[in-house]
Amino acid sequence: MNDKLVLDVDTQNSNLVEFAKSIILNRFTTMYSHIDGVIENVEIEPIHQFRVASRRFRAVLKVFSTLFPHRNTENIISEIEAIVALAGKARDLDVQVLFLEKYILTIPPQERKGVALFLLKRRVLREQLQADIIDQFQSFKYSSVFDDFHILINSDNVGPDFSYSRITGDKTPSDLKLPVQAVRVVHKAVSDCVRKLQIISERFSETVDYKMIHKMRIALKNLRYTIEIPAEFLRDKYSQHLINIKYLQDCLGEIHDEDVQIRILRKRIRLEFKTSDQFQLIERAIKDDSIRVDMIASFYTKAIHHDCCGLIHLLRDLIDIRYKNYKLFTQYWKKMLEDNFFHSIRTILVN
Repeated sequence: MNDKLVLDVDTQNSNLVEFAKSIILNRFTTMYSHIDGVIENVEIEPIHQFRVASRRFRAVLKVFSTLFPHRNTENIISEIEAIVALAGKARDLDVQVLFLEKYILTIPPQERKGVALFLLKRRVLREQLQADIIDQFQSFKYSSVFDDFHILINSDNVGPDFSYSRITGDKTPSDLKLPVQAVRVVHKAVSDCVRKLQIISERFSETVDYKMIHKMRIALKNLRYTIEIPAEFLRDKYSQHLINIKYLQDCLGEIHDEDVQIRILRKRIRLEFKTSDQFQLIERAIKDDSIRVDMIASFYTKAIHHDCCGLIHLLRDLIDIRYKNYKLFTQYWKKMLEDNFFHSIRTILVN
């Protein structure tokens, strides 16, 4: 064991299962605490907090999955992934509405009609989706996932008994230490995450599409939420890595949000034009600042000019923002690779 880790690691307690149960219970408790906020939908943060907490819970459950009955862990993960997918759709709409509410104030009044209608459509879709969220999240609260979790936590009669009354609070027990066995298990999980991230990063290019962005985001999330397990006990050794990964996540998250809106806007604008040649002219206006968008739109009907001109400006602005964010991401990522990011992450927990 690395000498620097001796004081941080519990070298006496070899009860890996008890440690895993404590961490899993902590993650589950935190995730559960956000469910009512998602259902009430008073503000947008609970749904984001639930999604993050669910990723942290699933990450730790997967890391220690070999310690517990396979059927129970699979059932729990599949139940959670179903509602997380629904929450993801809601989160996308929340982000779009928030962005459009600010954006519409920055454009000329005569261009706001199309953007206002587009914003209204996003709001309506979000309200409609909330009905499904209430139904699915209420069902989740009373589903078999709690029976599976009860069996999981109480299996082998190791560690504290689980009861529904314990689903409160969100802190890891202060006396919990990191067993040597857990170091080995987590190191393997971290190495697997790093390997997958390396494979994806090698396929990146300057023209990377949204599917590759999605894969990179998932790989970074899996790595971050996996190294958070030992980071609770070895914070000083992981703090900079967590900061770097979080920054990359945020960059890719913004790019994802922009990609979603860009795809929707392209479809919406294309509906206003009867031929592909007309749409290609708009595409030229988007890419070439020397072409005035309002002049292009005015070639068609007055209704198109009023409803579409603002949307065309919005599309061009989103493409520009997306390009700048991707440039920031690639520059930061390149610097991390030059600093031997992969090697550094792998060696922190090496015996």
